[in-house]
Amino acid sequence: MLFYLSSESIRTLALVLLNVALTGYLLRVPHGAGAARWLAGFTGATGVYYVFRGLEGAFLGLTVEAQWALNLAESVVIMVGIGALLQFAYRFLEAPFEREARAALAVSGLGVVGVVVLAFTIRGTDMPREALMASYTVWWLAVDLWAIAVLLRKRQRALAEGRERSARAFLAFAGACAADAVMLAAIVVVNTISIPAAVSNGIWVFLVLPSVFAVHYLRVAVYIAHAPEPTSLRVKLSGLTLAMGLAVIGMTGVLMTDPLNPNLTNGVAQTLEQAESLQGAMIRLLGLMGAVVVFALVVLPCSLQGRLVRPVRRLLDGVNEGEREVTVEVGVRDEVGQLTEGFNAMTGSLRDAEADLRAYAGHLEARVEARTAELAERTAEVEAQAARLEELDRLKTRFVANVSHEFRTPLT
Repeated sequence: MLFYLSSESIRTLALVLLNVALTGYLLRVPHGAGAARWLAGFTGATGVYYVFRGLEGAFLGLTVEAQWALNLAESVVIMVGIGALLQFAYRFLEAPFEREARAALAVSGLGVVGVVVLAFTIRGTDMPREALMASYTVWWLAVDLWAIAVLLRKRQRALAEGRERSARAFLAFAGACAADAVMLAAIVVVNTISIPAAVSNGIWVFLVLPSVFAVHYLRVAVYIAHAPEPTSLRVKLSGLTLAMGLAVIGMTGVLMTDPLNPNLTNGVAQTLEQAESLQGAMIRLLGLMGAVVVFALVVLPCSLQGRLVRPVRRLLDGVNEGEREVTVEVGVRDEVGQLTEGFNAMTGSLRDAEADLRAYAGHLEARVEARTAELAERTAEVEAQAARLEELDRLKTRFVANVSHEFRTPLT
């Protein structure tokens, strides 16, 4: 058993690195214990799956038992990942179908058990790899269609409730699952329908392999654009750069695949001489891959820190005035999105303060009017009492005069 790098190894390593990077990001997402963890389970399982696929293509002369063990491991891992993808569809942004999600989790567990039983049933036959690949590929296709249905139902709910941003996010992920389903349908067609080898190889090279990288890039872009958690501009641009660079390198390996290179079968050398002739080119591609990873994860974030991230943060911290009636739609979750949210919060606070001030002014006006009415009532009461006292004084004066008159007359 000999280890040699092949074009399939390069393609596989590119996919492994991409899934590892995305999984690491998802596991560090703050407050993302729900949907983010399920998507991390899918990307992590996919990365391990491609590790097994790479080992299978890199070692020449594997024993039948070793080949069967690798096929079983990759089948179980990808079945677990597919189940996590379905749970992500149920739990992304909201989880209105909790009972269905639990049922889907149970069905996914039964699928894992089923693929293990199938592996042991066909052990020792001529085509264990093809049978296992067919089983989990068909199940993956079914889960993609299942996830599309779930996401479209959630989109309808969001539109009915007026949550357009959530509706766009659900539609975007449904589109990513649809692209994945098209790729898997092409794989099923190539592997099940009897078609000429030239046509089969052409579909594999010009549709299936490019679609693998396109779907992975699309999944990264869609999550970064619609993630409910705050996303840094550095993470966003670094992730897209890494995904694009690895996709380009992976497609370089596609160029060595039959029928573009008839000396190789799916990019894998069949003889020792072919494997040795590929090593120089493969090592150069491996070095280029390492350079892309360093650039995307180290150099680019450092350059963005001074030129883009810090100025935007300074602007975010310096926002202290604005029109009270203006709000800006939050379309992204990076620093620009946070700036927008800060601006909306500021204008909302100003509107609330103005409303409170008007309510307090109205309350004061009502109190002044009440006190004025009370004073007017008391003034009228005092005036009435003064008039009454004046009348009493007049009556007293008249009474005294009459009494004195009555006394003076008899005396006179």
